[in-house]
Amino acid sequence: LSGAWFMAAMEHSPIGTALVGLDGRWLWTNQALQDTLGYGREELERLSFQDITYPDDLDKDLEQVERLIAGDGPAYQMEKRYYRKDGSIVWCLLSVSIVRDDRGIAECFISIVDDISARRAVEQDHAALTERLMLATQAGGIGVWEWDIATGAMICDAKMFELYGLEMLDEPDYGSLMAAVDAGHRARIEAMLLGTVAGICVFDTEFPVNLPTGDVRQMRALATVDCNAAGEPVRMIGTNWDITEHCRLMLLADESVRSKSEFLATISHELRTPLNSIIGFSRLVLDSAPPPGEAALPATAKPHIELVRDASATLLTIVDDVLDFSRIEAGGFELSPAPFEIRPMVENAVEIVRAGAQDKRLAMTLAVADDVPTAVIGDQSRLRQILLNLMSNAIKFTASGQVSVDVRMQNGLV
Repeated sequence: LSGAWFMAAMEHSPIGTALVGLDGRWLWTNQALQDTLGYGREELERLSFQDITYPDDLDKDLEQVERLIAGDGPAYQMEKRYYRKDGSIVWCLLSVSIVRDDRGIAECFISIVDDISARRAVEQDHAALTERLMLATQAGGIGVWEWDIATGAMICDAKMFELYGLEMLDEPDYGSLMAAVDAGHRARIEAMLLGTVAGICVFDTEFPVNLPTGDVRQMRALATVDCNAAGEPVRMIGTNWDITEHCRLMLLADESVRSKSEFLATISHELRTPLNSIIGFSRLVLDSAPPPGEAALPATAKPHIELVRDASATLLTIVDDVLDFSRIEAGGFELSPAPFEIRPMVENAVEIVRAGAQDKRLAMTLAVADDVPTAVIGDQSRLRQILLNLMSNAIKFTASGQVSVDVRMQNGLV
């Protein structure tokens, strides 16, 4: 009864099970093993395990079999490959124990064959991903580290040793790496690390590192925290990379922007003087009454002088805008909102570009809605420049027809 129960249990086991002769022949197999290998029971009984073992795994398996028969241990276990009936390869975890009679003479083997193909596939994918990540970090000059929060022990890859100027024989810990951080930044970095462990901030920062050679290296660091099943932080995994050259280039770029801003400020000053003179004399001509006995300014000349004055004012605004652009690059640009009358400003801008429209035989129209207020609040010079640019581009890229300017209210704004 016990023998029949044992055989029934093996037959219905979800894991492949077999009785194997000392010569390697399959004496009996259960359904799970037949499904794994793709053979029927009778087909397997005409084969030995040697017949369907992947060649590279056979010698190791046979060595274990000989050791087992010789009495060197009660069992063995190994991962090996079998050929399935269709020619495909299946990875299995093989566990083998030996059956002996009352006199201790070996009779057969009991083999447990567990299909681990899915696990091996995951491991291979993980290994491939790890290799790709290693290549990526090496190509990017990125060092990887792991910090045991409880013990302070650290595991660093070769690049981390290189970044900190340490010998590979050194055993870095939290203290030794933190000691390399510049003293002026150490408290900030330690506070950020503790805050990241506590879950109140993200470790993403830059700091200088003092190398044993006396050189200073600018470092960028990112890190994340791993927690155990109870949600307690147990380790931190992070990356460091050298941004010294990047910081140097950014400093050069800032110096270049400052130099350009100074140059533009000088040029703007030199241009303002003659432009202000033109604007001033134009106003003087327009506003002054002729001396007694002299003819008044011809009526046809007045609009032209007004255009000279307004165009000069526009050019002065453009000069200021060039300077504003340099301020934008330097992060110092500010708008100057103030009340102004919008209709005269728009009408003046339209008149400035109207001559360009007439040269291309384009009609230039302006329509101001009745509900547009007389006065608005905004940066008049910036709005004027935007309007002039838009109209100039419209004239430039319109082949025929007209260019229209409509001023109306929308959602409470002009």
